[in-house]
Amino acid sequence: ANASRPVLSCLRAQKGEGPKDPHEARIIYLQRIIRKLSKKKKIDCMLSSTMFSKKNEDWEIAGEGARCPFFALHREGGGLDNSLTRRVLKGRVAGWRKFRGDKLFVGTPTFRDILVEDKYLESRQLEVVGLPRVDVLLKTSKQKKNASKQFVLFSFEHNVCLRPLLQKPRIFYKEGHGYLYGIQKFFPDGRGFSSLFEITHGRFALMAIRNPDYEMYIKVKWYSFDWKHYLDQAIKKITGKAVEEIDNLHVTDKISAIDLMQASTAVIAFNSTVIAEAILLDVPVIVPIFEEAAENYKEHIAWAGRPGITFAETPELLEDLLKGNKEFEHLSDKNKYELLDEAFGFSDGNNTQRLQQSMIKYIQMNMSENCEAK
Repeated sequence: ANASRPVLSCLRAQKGEGPKDPHEARIIYLQRIIRKLSKKKKIDCMLSSTMFSKKNEDWEIAGEGARCPFFALHREGGGLDNSLTRRVLKGRVAGWRKFRGDKLFVGTPTFRDILVEDKYLESRQLEVVGLPRVDVLLKTSKQKKNASKQFVLFSFEHNVCLRPLLQKPRIFYKEGHGYLYGIQKFFPDGRGFSSLFEITHGRFALMAIRNPDYEMYIKVKWYSFDWKHYLDQAIKKITGKAVEEIDNLHVTDKISAIDLMQASTAVIAFNSTVIAEAILLDVPVIVPIFEEAAENYKEHIAWAGRPGITFAETPELLEDLLKGNKEFEHLSDKNKYELLDEAFGFSDGNNTQRLQQSMIKYIQMNMSENCEAK
């Protein structure tokens, strides 16, 4: 439907069977499809995992005319502390493509407040339900963990949580079709957390060489292009060896984050949702805060100064923590669940149910003459 709709719209317009405007024709075309699918397959609504994807826009608009609501559960905007979330997002969401659907579900109150303050949407169009993936993590946390000498470093970009400072997105807007277009350079040369990246990854690889009985994993989003270049370069510079020459060092973009955390003695993460996820899974987590993290960008560190979080102020302390020569900070149950609620909205295991009930309630109140939501 996505690929053929412009052709079909234009053909219909040329034959005089519908509106002359191709965009209007596409909307009518989608409305007909949605009505037929809703009736035949007993579909009550549509749901997306993002709020600003351009390819969703026509479906969002068509859903209203077809009386089949379009919802979005935005999977991002959570996982960090409130302060850093505001620093990263405040003032930027106004440039995002406006969500044209019926209701937007978000994970945390902070993200909802930013959307309202930046006039992205009105509060009546938003609802905080938490993040359903956290329900999965809570179930996973009850499973038995591997106590072997395995460690995982979750790699990070040079500009992680610094994009508002280091680059300005380019925004192009056409009336009725607003969208954001930005060139994202994750590794701006010599800027951001470049030294922290180099030393953390290099010393992690050096620890693998010095401890051949350890299994050391580096988890990357993708092991290609700039990410591979800078990671390989950091390891070669500090160890004198290439990644493939270190038998017990594994760089992966295939194994899931949860599987790696569950199988590891401890994890290293920086400005990442992994910090809160590891805490939820009861896996010890270390946050490196040396080099730029201790100098230029102190105010851009996730969970900075939070009691119970284990911070490594030097590469030596990082290694001592991994080896067990230093003890990790202890996070009380009260502080733990306060942190998890701040990061994810709710940590009660009912996020999926909360989302489902909210969608059903909306459908029953607004679309009762069309369907009977179960």
